[in-house]
Amino acid sequence: MDWADIVLELKKHAASYDKNLLPNAIFILSKGFFLYGNERFASAYNSDIKDFENIIVYGNPDRQGCCLYQLYDIVFSLLDSTKSQKALPSQYYRLPLTAGDYSYEYSFGHFVGFGHCEVHGDYARTFTPEKLEKLIRWCEKAEPINWVKATDIAYGNAGDNDEAYKRQPVSVIIYNPEDLPLSDILIADKKMIVNGHEILTKVIAYDSIKSGGMNVLIPYYYQFSEMLIQYCPKCKKAKQTADSVNEE
Repeated sequence: MDWADIVLELKKHAASYDKNLLPNAIFILSKGFFLYGNERFASAYNSDIKDFENIIVYGNPDRQGCCLYQLYDIVFSLLDSTKSQKALPSQYYRLPLTAGDYSYEYSFGHFVGFGHCEVHGDYARTFTPEKLEKLIRWCEKAEPINWVKATDIAYGNAGDNDEAYKRQPVSVIIYNPEDLPLSDILIADKKMIVNGHEILTKVIAYDSIKSGGMNVLIPYYYQFSEMLIQYCPKCKKAKQTADSVNEE
């Protein structure tokens, strides 16, 4: 576009939109930049733009090759005069993990994302990009279910307590490609000692992650049978080294 055509287009823009929607400045680094103003001066500040009565477009051709500097000058001036929002460390305490194109986080907290190896200590329980993509692709086609209802069914109940489900209306996707009964994959028996006696109690048998815009329950059964989660990387390296030595 020619310079005059750009000015004409910006004039039409200023006449068509409310002043609080006008840009602070318009830069074309190979040509120059433009500001809105009135008959007295031009300005990039919101407070000035909203008070302009008859808006005029001021063009500043880049005759000295310093257009990029002028862009920085205006941006930093705007930043210096703008009240910025506080940056709170708590907002960045738990950033999601990543695997390829996807991010994910453990719903039960960061401590669930770590396993313990008797030889090498703690390690991160991570997904490879291939495993996470496989899981998400399956979950995208699965039918969501209320998480309270799923737990209810897993404990052998009818799953018809609609009033309770409405009180906690969070839906989840249960990764279950073999279509196994929920009682077989969401809960498990665990031995506990109570008052000196050994008893069996039911405990959850899955991890919950948030990924791909979904809340996904991943039963331990599939974590082990499909090796969905990576376990101690040092043990894996040690095994690979041993195999390599044995081959030689």
